Amino acid sequence: TLYRGEIGAFRQAINPERVRKMKPKRLNLGSYCYPLDDYVNVDILSWTGKEEIVDLNKLPWPWETASIEEVRAFDILEHLDKLTKREIIEELARITNRGARILIRVPCVSHPWALASLQHAHAFNYNSFEESYAQKWFCARVLSAQFSDKGWSFNWNRFLRFLCKWTRLIQSITFELVRL
Repeated sequence: TLYRGEIGAFRQAINPERVRKMKPKRLNLGSYCYPLDDYVNVDILSWTGKEEIVDLNKLPWPWETASIEEVRAFDILEHLDKLTKREIIEELARITNRGARILIRVPCVSHPWALASLQHAHAFNYNSFEESYAQKWFCARVLSAQFSDKGWSFNWNRFLRFLCKWTRLIQSITFELVRL
């Protein structure tokens, strides 16, 4: 039998809002019209009605320090024209906990498409997240490189670094950063 005080404590313990806050928070930045289940989908506009509306060009981002377990940022970082790469990395470091995983897909600077769009404010290469501004907070590795919009991708190795550096075949690169 539950007593009156215990019922209140029980209701508070199973409160869905409290349970939601206890779950690891995962962000899908720049979700566009492709929201992901089990993620907080974030965009500057509401495409599906399932997004948190946030202008990522304005700092600080609205999430608490060290409150995020995973971030997915596909085809968004190159559009943040009011921030430097360093500011983007520092804000990702601020909002993520140690051990958090960040997946980033960006256009490869060697592909003509990367700089052809007027909306692209940043260019990225195979070693962009190995630079000193990111090493302080993250361990970075390249997961894959993509040849075209058709999804032809492959795993990274020395040959692919050569392709990215000396040819225009690589359209986009997917990185994984792990918060130190």
